[in-house]
Amino acid sequence: MNIRRTLITAGTAAAFILGLTGCAAPGDAVDGVLDPLFGGATATATPTATPTPTPLAGDLDANGKIDTWEAEQLAKGSYKLADGSVVKVDPTKPFAAPVIASIKREAAPLASKMNETGESRRLTLVALMGQADAVTAETGRGVTYVYLATTRTHDANGNPADELVWATTASDKSRGTGIAPSANKASLLAEARSWSANRNYEVIGIG
Repeated sequence: MNIRRTLITAGTAAAFILGLTGCAAPGDAVDGVLDPLFGGATATATPTATPTPTPLAGDLDANGKIDTWEAEQLAKGSYKLADGSVVKVDPTKPFAAPVIASIKREAAPLASKMNETGESRRLTLVALMGQADAVTAETGRGVTYVYLATTRTHDANGNPADELVWATTASDKSRGTGIAPSANKASLLAEARSWSANRNYEVIGIG
């Protein structure tokens, strides 16, 4: 064997390898191949943790902002009392006593005019329906008003006459509950509660 030739060949190979390692930049593909050959550890990049965004209350589409529609949804589920305080409500559950009392106070002036007749009563009824709709828009829960109203009937002699009876109207386009007006308040209230329970409405007795 030619010892000189063997030494030259080995030296040339070593120089070639050292040249590669010397020229390769840190993190280059060469490091990943050559380092293990010489007992070195392959460099592993430390992953950067992606911060988890903080959920924004009311951001229903999770786009990181509150748009007009989402703001409207956030406004529902609460009721502003006369003193300016806001009471949170659950549309699936009965209103708290302060909310019921406040609704009654607001509806009472209109309900008291339902004992009028003709065009005046019709306009009052439209306003009362609008007030009921406003409650539903604010709280997300429908309401059924029970109040005294004048109805045209006939006396024993068949002559036209006005009679005070208990009547109902409801919010959210339910309008006509189909409950016949009655002089018996307890009976009409029972019907109103049954009708409202099937729709998850709140009965508001006025008067």
